[in-house]
Amino acid sequence: MTIDYRALVEKTLERFTELVAKRAEIELEIAKSIQFLRASVNMLPEEERAFFRARVEALADDYEVGITDAVRAALRTSSKEYNTVTDVRDLVAVSGFNFSKYTSNPLATINTILRRLYPDEVDKTTIEGVAAYRSKKWCGGSNNLAVQLTTGKPRERKR
Repeated sequence: MTIDYRALVEKTLERFTELVAKRAEIELEIAKSIQFLRASVNMLPEEERAFFRARVEALADDYEVGITDAVRAALRTSSKEYNTVTDVRDLVAVSGFNFSKYTSNPLATINTILRRLYPDEVDKTTIEGVAAYRSKKWCGGSNNLAVQLTTGKPRERKR
């Protein structure tokens, strides 16, 4: 009996792509739920807030990533090829990242992270006089990841 390894690999790549897409959807839902819970706790009577805030934060701590990982993920999945520091901050915020635990300016923190990641993990260019970055693992969003995983070739990058 001969095993068709090509078909096996293609089928497994297809399944892997589906799982990655589902994981991204679930992580986004978790981030949205945490953000909603944090906002909703403030609507509770004052005597109940501390109890529920502690429960929400205990759950959130298990699911939240650090800011460096959030920056990496934002750059990897951005629909734009290159992103300014402001773009990255906005992408990280949209992902549901909680900046409230940071005392420094988010732009300054993200700028420092990007400078530290360059040149090992990110590429850097200048667009209209402003530094812009992209992950060396940039996949142009989850749709491009699916194309890359199933075809073995990245989708053409657009500027």
